[in-house]
Amino acid sequence: MIKLISKFMLGTWYLRASNDKILNNKQSISYIEIKDDYLKFKHIYNQGILVEKKSITGTFEIIEYDLNENTAIIDITYNKYNIYSHSLFGIELPELRSKNKILSSKRKVKAKLLENSLLIEDTKTPLYYLFDLQIGKVKSPYIEISFNTFIFSQMISVFLTLLFNHF
Repeated sequence: MIKLISKFMLGTWYLRASNDKILNNKQSISYIEIKDDYLKFKHIYNQGILVEKKSITGTFEIIEYDLNENTAIIDITYNKYNIYSHSLFGIELPELRSKNKILSSKRKVKAKLLENSLLIEDTKTPLYYLFDLQIGKVKSPYIEISFNTFIFSQMISVFLTLLFNHF
């Protein structure tokens, strides 16, 4: 029965509002992917010409739940922390891990489903996170052109330049 209550949280949720100063930045986008047996919190932020993505992976266990209120008390255990390159000048970069570490961090939160929003409150601090459900395909932010399209267009450009210079 406890595993069934987690179904209301499954999906991709974009952060709309928070009082967490680290995530409350206009130059960044945060979202959480909740699967059956794990979750990933991703934070994409601009570092000048380079855009990086932090990814924190963890597992969760639902301690108690209230079906009438659509709330659950959840223990989250974070176990992996990675930083990836995301894009450079708007060109998608292959996901290369630049930093990673194994960690063991526990957090207890209260989650409440509100229509297509998910309110998560930390039980030990006054921090809250309001997420909106992402419906449809997720468009990656800070990418204007994909890496494959960039390489293909550059190859065509070089080929056409060589062809025109030959004549």
